[in-house]
Amino acid sequence: MDPNFIGVEVLSCYEELYKRCLQCYEAAYARHDYRTHIWYAYICADLGCLYIHKKLFDPAEKLIQEALEIFEIKMHPDAYICYQYLGELYQAKGQTKKSQEAYLKVRNLRRKHFWR
Repeated sequence: MDPNFIGVEVLSCYEELYKRCLQCYEAAYARHDYRTHIWYAYICADLGCLYIHKKLFDPAEKLIQEALEIFEIKMHPDAYICYQYLGELYQAKGQTKKSQEAYLKVRNLRRKHFWR
């Protein structure tokens, strides 16, 4: 068995944790616009990545796009994470051109913010 393989049971456990995190975040910041918080974006992106591994591409893309929107509004350098996940998503779906475009954005953002 591949040591890098993550079993479905483990993914399901993480999925439940991430869903609970989103619910807690929504409840804690109900009076505020929680959808603009960076930590909400991280949770959405990570849950989207988990969905990629479970081959649930539509909910994965929706969550990652939501996270990306928050990162871009905040001009946060970790937007590259979302592009990385989108590259993986498009690659898994066989959309090579879109995958390459996403990976190019990863490279450009990392150069801009981290390689000086």
